[in-house]
Amino acid sequence: MSSIADDIQAGFFKLSSVNPEVTTVEAEGAVIYQFFSCVDSKTRKSNPVVYEGRVRYGDIKDSNGVQYNFAAHMSAKKAIDLYPEAGIEYLIKEIHGMLERQVWIGKFYSDLTAAQKATILNCSTIVKDKFDLEGNFIKLKSRIVTNGSRQDLSKIPEALRSSPTVNISSVFSVASVAAAKGMKVATIDVQQAYLNADMETEVYMWLDPLLARILVKRDPSFAQYVDAKERILVKLNKAQYGRVESARLWYNNISKFLLSIGFQKNPLDPCVFMSKTDAGEVFFITLYVDDLMCFCADESAIDNFIEKLEAKYTTITVKRGEVHDYLAMRFDFSKPEEVLVTMAQYTLDILAENEVSCTADTPAAGNLFEIDSESPLLGTVEREKLHRTVAQCLFMATRTRPDIALPVMFLASRVLAPTVQDQNKLYRVLRYLKGTHELGIFLGVGTDKSDFRVICFADASHGVHANGKSHSGIIISHGRGPVLAKSVKQKIVCRSSTESELVTLSDATSLAAHELAFFQSLGMEFKPVKVHQDNISTIRLAKNGRSLSDRTKHTKLRYFFVKQYIDDGEFEIVYCPTDQQIADVLTKPLQGETFKRLRARLLGYKY
Repeated sequence: MSSIADDIQAGFFKLSSVNPEVTTVEAEGAVIYQFFSCVDSKTRKSNPVVYEGRVRYGDIKDSNGVQYNFAAHMSAKKAIDLYPEAGIEYLIKEIHGMLERQVWIGKFYSDLTAAQKATILNCSTIVKDKFDLEGNFIKLKSRIVTNGSRQDLSKIPEALRSSPTVNISSVFSVASVAAAKGMKVATIDVQQAYLNADMETEVYMWLDPLLARILVKRDPSFAQYVDAKERILVKLNKAQYGRVESARLWYNNISKFLLSIGFQKNPLDPCVFMSKTDAGEVFFITLYVDDLMCFCADESAIDNFIEKLEAKYTTITVKRGEVHDYLAMRFDFSKPEEVLVTMAQYTLDILAENEVSCTADTPAAGNLFEIDSESPLLGTVEREKLHRTVAQCLFMATRTRPDIALPVMFLASRVLAPTVQDQNKLYRVLRYLKGTHELGIFLGVGTDKSDFRVICFADASHGVHANGKSHSGIIISHGRGPVLAKSVKQKIVCRSSTESELVTLSDATSLAAHELAFFQSLGMEFKPVKVHQDNISTIRLAKNGRSLSDRTKHTKLRYFFVKQYIDDGEFEIVYCPTDQQIADVLTKPLQGETFKRLRARLLGYKY
């Protein structure tokens, strides 16, 4: 009989005995697991599928020729046979890891006090199928989680109720610097990460009969704790998944380890760690929960770090080379002094889900901000689908596709009561993505290699929204592509275009000041932020710090805020002709060659 790992890796399965809820998967006659909710690309409903013989996973398609998207999560009771002998190695592996890390201590229910009994939690097992960014099936992964919904938050210290995760702009900034300096890259995934952190409170939990049965087979010493309902009561030693405080406990654990081997936390992002090698090379780490991205010009230093990490956490997955998948994005460092960041497969998945068949040259028509009060409201199903798709597009827009940020941000304000008109505007965005799904952002060195610094573009469209508010567009770059791009409706109504531009400029100043400080914290040489602005009156206000016009006197806090950075020499504001103002793409539904020209510069394809 072939092993589960072999069959998963090869992508071969035999699918049999199907009912409307369950697709049973077999390998050489032994049940491995069961897939559920095979989602049809057209109806978005679960359909049963029957295949004869051995088939490749990637060939399993629905009636429209689209590969099935299998449910991301399923319960253990549905995912496996109740008898572990039938091939439930993936769940056994999870329990084995917990035993190795001494996550559980068996307890007798009768030994607990009444107060302790009242706090006992249940647990559940979630089976997840994992895919790469091309949509190829990788493996099944089971996770035993505590039902944290019954936790008493008042008994959890406030410091443990949330955990930091790295800012996307920090990841882009570090990647940009790494590309410019020609650093080597590695990505690392720490397996069962939370289970390495010690619990700081007393927690008891029931293991259901299925888990109890497997646990006893793996460690017979737990047999004495099986109760009349075939459950096992355990006390948690480690930060099991599902607990509110588990994420913070894990962060504290790994950050303590990184500090112990010579790294320091970045003062502006606690999930960015830095050190210097014996040879004087800088070493960066960005941390997102249990995923690490490492950068260093000295490859042996990365090797040494991986050895230390493996010695500490035992089971880690390491990816070396020039192309890395990280935070649902693909980072390609294959060309000198640049990195291309894309989300092509994510885009294709959205397009397939929405059955987009044609293309558009731009993501929004000229009437983007117009609202037709006579347009019919969408029904419940269509409204929920629009809301979901807008959220998916927003996820892309804030990462690798700022060129769709303007219409997506507008649609995000319409999702609670969308109309047919809004639906058409969203479909325009999808049609545009259909023809440009391969686009991403380039980061790194621009045309002038000696001018690698923080650069800002700030622009506004005055009074374009139905309530009279203006729209801001801000881009922060190191010379090529955006490490941060924002397209937002302003919070106040401005009385003039100059005031609208000043509002944007002051907001951009705050973001650019942070990026300048972060840029320097990475060891980069100080150079003033170069701010590009296309409104001469706004430039004068920012430089002079005062206004003689009754129409702009009330804006003094904003121009004084900008002026202090100019006076200190941290910012230099320069006039930028409108046809070169890249942030225009984020404030106006541009068309034709103007849009394509500015888009190329926005994304870093032309710089």
